Amino acid sequence: MRNITQGGFSKCLKGRRHNPPQDTSTAKKAWRRSNKQDIRKACFKQQHGLCAYTELSLDGNELGHHLEHIAPRSDYPERTFLPDNIILSIIDDVQSGNLLPHERFGGHHKSEQYSDDWFISPFDKNCAAYFDYTLSGYVKASAALQNDEQVKADKTITVLNLNALYLVERRKACLQILKQQIETAQPSGIPVLAEESLRLCEKKLPEFYSAKRQLFASYGVFQK
Repeated sequence: MRNITQGGFSKCLKGRRHNPPQDTSTAKKAWRRSNKQDIRKACFKQQHGLCAYTELSLDGNELGHHLEHIAPRSDYPERTFLPDNIILSIIDDVQSGNLLPHERFGGHHKSEQYSDDWFISPFDKNCAAYFDYTLSGYVKASAALQNDEQVKADKTITVLNLNALYLVERRKACLQILKQQIETAQPSGIPVLAEESLRLCEKKLPEFYSAKRQLFASYGVFQK
């Protein structure tokens, strides 16, 4: 998970943020009438084309994607149109319906599971520091965290199912290829490889950006 820096808000959200719905029914109706295309474009841009939870590419992914409320509308209707409560998450509604519960991840696995007390939001400036990525493809709570912070990271990982088999296999393959490239490069060439591997391309970031960055950090390119 990487921090999302808010950019330009969609016109739809700008128009609604001063008149938030106060109950679930009103929130549902207002959201149904909102300009989803406008909101999707704004989210895609500020997320640099990556799912906010998994860092899978949103562009051309066979799983599709959906607009996700971090704090669910059912429990937090007043946050329905807040820009820091809306993201694009991988897997669209149709694809989610074709998956078994343990196969889902991201927003469709999280569903209504949320609390301000423990959920780590991609809008948290320090969210990346909560997670470590292994070469075997798994994500775990960072060993550098205090116990209470590790609990938050573990629960967020579980609720988002960030160690779903699909994600683990994709991460593992990605990191193994990158590790091989690093180890066959000259030491002086590793920073160049890092720059090429992590750079924005057509305003989009590469899949598993945070995992790749951590791998380069283990070779001394970045500080963890």
